[in-house]
Amino acid sequence: MNASDLFLKFPGFDVERKLQFGKPILFMGSCFSDEIAAKAKFSGLNAYSNPLGTIYHPLVIQRYLSDIVSKNGQFERIEYFNNRYFSFDGAYQFQFDQKRELVDELKLIQDSWTELIKTASHLFITFGSAWGYRHLESNILVANCLKMPGNFFQKELVSINEIVESWLNVIPLIRTINPEIEICFTISPVRHIRDGLIENNRSKAILIESVQQIVQATNTNYIPTYEIMIDVLRDYRFFKEDLIHPSEASIQIIWDWLVNNMADETIFNLINSVVKVRKAEAHRPLNNNPQTIALHREKIKIEKEKLYSLNPNINW
Repeated sequence: MNASDLFLKFPGFDVERKLQFGKPILFMGSCFSDEIAAKAKFSGLNAYSNPLGTIYHPLVIQRYLSDIVSKNGQFERIEYFNNRYFSFDGAYQFQFDQKRELVDELKLIQDSWTELIKTASHLFITFGSAWGYRHLESNILVANCLKMPGNFFQKELVSINEIVESWLNVIPLIRTINPEIEICFTISPVRHIRDGLIENNRSKAILIESVQQIVQATNTNYIPTYEIMIDVLRDYRFFKEDLIHPSEASIQIIWDWLVNNMADETIFNLINSVVKVRKAEAHRPLNNNPQTIALHREKIKIEKEKLYSLNPNINW
């Protein structure tokens, strides 16, 4: 028996449009999407993620995407609490003293992401949880409870039909402004144990089936990162100390697997070369001699120039 026989095989997948330098690559959804976006940026790709912070719920992600692509300018999902203005579409950190400041920032971000979607090569959507919280007074399903009292909200579990119907509405809108965009769905492998293990599994089951129905109906893609983390890298050594979030090593393994499946040979080699230069930049010579440091920097500069000659769209 070979050592490889002791592990499940990495699932494969294929996409029509491969990764490329220069074109925006967009990530929206759970914290897992931020982790993968960070790897893409480190690799020299033009990656952007979660303009209003992490969003876990599929209906909230869909709602915000719908606002972006239709340019509705819907800024009524604003709440005033503890002398600060918040958006129910964003994270707690996204707050302002004045409502006008918040509205202006929301509009600026919305306009920016409208333009990004128009030219993006890929849009990655990561669903985190089917459990959501509805603000009772406004009847708004929120991205974040914004550290408000729990009795301000009602917890609810969204249905498969609700998720599928909402996304069947927004995907054509996205393709109206960018017919060539490659839309890829993933499920976050992060377990939401605050809901409870049983409740977390109910949630993930709903998300998995919802995505399958969306993909089949819209000619989009499912990227099985959830299955890799839960079924292939299922040892606790691939998780952080909280036993919930993927470790740095597992994020790197998943990113390498994505690149293997989504990059042609030229881009694959360039990404590896960019990463080597990035790591060299982070290295600090043991010798603090100014001449040694200057030589180290000069070598990095030369390597960057070589790569620039091969592809001027690398995002340093």
